[in-house]
This record gives sequence, structure tokens and C-alpha cells, in this order.
Amino acid sequence: MYLSFIIQTMNKHLTHKQFNFVQHYIANSGNGVKAARDAGYKGNDVTLAQVATENLRKPHIQSEIISVRDSLKSTSEATSRAKREILWRLAKYNAEIIIQSKNGIEYMRNPNVVISAISELNKMDGDYAPQQQYNNSEIKVVLDRDDIKLATG
Repeated sequence: MYLSFIIQTMNKHLTHKQFNFVQHYIANSGNGVKAARDAGYKGNDVTLAQVATENLRKPHIQSEIISVRDSLKSTSEATSRAKREILWRLAKYNAEIIIQSKNGIEYMRNPNVVISAISELNKMDGDYAPQQQYNNSEIKVVLDRDDIKLATG
């Protein structure tokens, strides 16, 4: 993947520092001053901010940033899909019935793996409710006179 970025860079006529700026700009979550410093530009923070602003105004640098971000995004989406596929395969495989006891009870290969895999898939999709914990100060019991009569007999 890194080689493809270099080839793209050569086609867009970025200098070595500009190429490094783009890579560091993305790696530093859009921090232009840090990207300029890490790319090899010299100066104080004010100077580096000016360098970053100038670089970010250049169309070929803007284009490269967009291109690299798109490449990274598609790679991460593929990785996420691959993880989902593996988890789903694990869940399906371990949910298969493999043992039937003498009294007719069927057993899965490994129900704990099924539960864990499905739980992870739910987390990836945001489809789960976090467990709620209560302490004694949050629980209130309200009794009326009829409840007290029933309790005391």
C-alpha cells in the first residue's frame, strides 16, 4: 500500500517534504504544525503553521490527502468486513449440533464461542445494551398500608 502512495505522489509532482507532510498530516489527525515539523520543515510554531496553511491550499496536496484518506478508509472497511465474516463463521460452526446424549439431549460444539462471537458482532454494530449496575442508594421501596397488612399478616 505504501508503494502505491509513492506512485500516486510521483504522478502529482509532490516534493519529498510535501509527500511527508501529507503522510504526517493524516497520521497526526490533521495537526498541520506537527505534520510540518515531522515532515522536516524548520521553524517555530508560527512559521510551521504558515507552512501547513500554504501546503493545505495547494490543490495537488489537497488531492493527495483525499486520495490517501480514501485508500485508508476502504482498507479499514475491508478489515471490518473480514472481522465480521470470521466472527460469523465461528458462531455458525460452534453452534452446530455434534453430540447427542443417550437421553436425547443435543450439544453444540462450543456454546461459549457462539455467545462470545455474537456478542462481539453486536458490539461492532452498536446493537447491545450495556449492563446496568445498581447500588443500594438507588433502590427505593414504596409500600402502602395494604402491603404492610399483607406482610404482617
